[in-house]
Amino acid sequence: MELTYENVDKVFKQCMYTNDEIQHLEVPNTPPEDAIKIRGTMAGVAFHPKRVERAKEVVTEWLMQLHPGFLETSTEEGLSFLQGCQTQAGEQWGEHYSIDQLFNLGMAIGRVKPMFPRFMWTKLPGGMPYYFITTEEFDPTVKGEFSKHMEKYLTPAMKRAFGVKEDDPDD
Repeated sequence: MELTYENVDKVFKQCMYTNDEIQHLEVPNTPPEDAIKIRGTMAGVAFHPKRVERAKEVVTEWLMQLHPGFLETSTEEGLSFLQGCQTQAGEQWGEHYSIDQLFNLGMAIGRVKPMFPRFMWTKLPGGMPYYFITTEEFDPTVKGEFSKHMEKYLTPAMKRAFGVKEDDPDD
């Protein structure tokens, strides 16, 4: 499936819970216990796990169409959120809203991670997070999975400057 903002929006909405599914919960309009909860750049979302599983192949296909600098194995090892709007061919496929949808889906399938904790984003160029596409899937529902890779990028001096402690949350 082609990487377009229309296709990403369609799959994103299909992966979310419907109003009918959340209205009848014990606490109405809250995510169910089994939801894959993602805190993206612009929004927090709760995805239906079975629908995310069905979308895994197409989301991975879209992620592979982004600039190769997003790949964990590239020399860049990740790029700014703002660079997510272009394909490898340099064509613009979407804007911030669509990039956030794609990266949220990518995090939900365990293939996209932020390079740095959320509290550091304001110090990055443009105040925007940097993301990378992993070579191996991870479980986005396990606390701390996002931060495991960050150790590679945070030098001891950076940790001291930002006041990072070993038990800091990953966002």
